[in-house]
Amino acid sequence: MGRGQRLFWERPKDAKETPEALEWIMKKILLIEDTTILRELFQMFLSKEFRVVAAATGQEALEALRGQTFDLVLSDFHLPDMTGADVYYLQGDDRPAYVALSASDSEPEFQDWVQREGIPYLTKPCPSALLMGFLREQLSKVRVCAEPALA
Repeated sequence: MGRGQRLFWERPKDAKETPEALEWIMKKILLIEDTTILRELFQMFLSKEFRVVAAATGQEALEALRGQTFDLVLSDFHLPDMTGADVYYLQGDDRPAYVALSASDSEPEFQDWVQREGIPYLTKPCPSALLMGFLREQLSKVRVCAEPALA
């Protein structure tokens, strides 16, 4: 009979005991929500399991997308300076997975966009358990992002 191998890993003395020590394997989400209380609430729930960067406007989101790599974008549809669809299209073809949020999923412009592009979406308000389960499902379809190389 063959023998198994043992693999030992010793935690570095300066390693943190908190989840931040595992950030390199956590999936990274860009949250785009203009309503402050909702943005903070979503960020609180999401940060328990994901690395989260939050943006309040489409322009802030585009700046974050230019400087960082994300596994998924969770975007409100109605933003103060543009729509979630505008952010989606302005990224070009090399974009992360996308999930849309809307308070009104029956709006024609929203429905046209999510149907044309095959964007999964949730209607606000939604229970946190539903949100987390939905995002886990969407993220299970993508691999962990690689941070852009520093020049």
